[in-house]
This record gives sequence, structure tokens and C-alpha cells, in this order.
Amino acid sequence: RDGADVILSYFVYTDNSSPRLSVHTESESFFDYKAPNWVPNGKAVSLHLEAIPQVDFSTNETVPIMWWRDSGSNRGLLLWLEPYSKWNQRELSKAGLR
Repeated sequence: RDGADVILSYFVYTDNSSPRLSVHTESESFFDYKAPNWVPNGKAVSLHLEAIPQVDFSTNETVPIMWWRDSGSNRGLLLWLEPYSKWNQRELSKAGLR
């Protein structure tokens, strides 16, 4: 946030057969999301951003962190970091303001 270095931690686990994604830093919890109406149908498949020290990303770049999906239904979860300007523009478009 605001150019500060931060360690983002996340984990995916199963809660009553539904995938749950929790994301936090050392000092702040961002969200804890449980997929609604989940019916498991296959094996879990995932991909994570490689942890390479001192990687710099552009301030206007969307950074994919990880994805996780059920191989049978292809339903899943995706975690990414996105610049506020891109998020805000999308939200304004959804609301019909842009």
C-alpha cells in the first residue's frame, strides 16, 4: 500500500467440502472467502506465483498470485493484486458511471 513493502500471506483450505481462501499481512486481515454452493467434482489443481526475492512490479500492473480449481467442474478461486485505478475504473463501468 502506498509504495510500502508488505508480505502478503494466503492459504486455501477445505471447509465442509467447500474451498476457503484467507488473505492477510502481518498486521491486517484482508478477507476470508468461502465459495458458496460448492459441489466438489474432481481433484484440486493449483498454480502459485514463484517466490523470487526482490521482484519489482510496475505500479499499474496486475499481478496474478495464485489460482486453484476443481478439475471436474473447472470452478475455482483466483487471487491477484490489481492497481486501485484499474479496480475503480471497472467498478465505475459496472455502475454505469463510465
